[in-house]
Amino acid sequence: MSEPLLEIKNLVTGFETESGLLKAVDGVSFTVPKGTCVGIVGESGCGKSVTAMSIVRLLPQPMGKILDGQILFKGRDLVQARETDMHEIRGQHIGVIFQEPMTALNPVHSIGRQIGESLMLHRGMNAREARDAAIQLLQRVRIPAPEQRVDEFPHQLSGGMRQRVVIAIALACHPELIIADEPTTALDVTVQAQILSLLKDLQAEMGSSSILITHDLGVIAQSCDSVVVMYAGRVVEKAPVRE
Repeated sequence: MSEPLLEIKNLVTGFETESGLLKAVDGVSFTVPKGTCVGIVGESGCGKSVTAMSIVRLLPQPMGKILDGQILFKGRDLVQARETDMHEIRGQHIGVIFQEPMTALNPVHSIGRQIGESLMLHRGMNAREARDAAIQLLQRVRIPAPEQRVDEFPHQLSGGMRQRVVIAIALACHPELIIADEPTTALDVTVQAQILSLLKDLQAEMGSSSILITHDLGVIAQSCDSVVVMYAGRVVEKAPVRE
């Protein structure tokens, strides 16, 4: 087993509600070794997405809080990191593929501008360089006619294409860790298979690690090296996928 890129130790995340504190994630621990894909599986509401959003500290504010535990990314505890440091880590070192491509994309900005934003922020590119890089990324995620698509808006693309754009944004800065939160939920089976195979190819090409969140065991079997099973905010089982 290679050394861990990410190590989560006894993570507890809660939300302040009118009825008091609700623990959505309660004592979760697992590791993501370098170059592997770890699947998190479980029913809706078991804490999968809250675990993922805790890693990148994107919990709904002001209700969401990390109450206890450590999130060690390359040995550094992200729970203790300053918000300015998290801005640098998100996108550049950890890429997130969000659940709903329609809500993850801004309807009033072109595709090229949304992909180019993190390249300008983290890589110091100017607008022209970022646009050229966005075209190359659209090509990499296998969107046809990327020179035309780069200037289009989210509503002009199909669901599968929007999902590919979200993947392109997440991979723009070659992050070491990719968190894919149900990346195939709203897609039909054929497009699902294409997206999963694309993710696998890109991960191998960039040598990155990934966390794949889903409630589809078939997707886990096809794509992951190991699996973490969650139920009611806790990890109930961890094993290599074959097992």
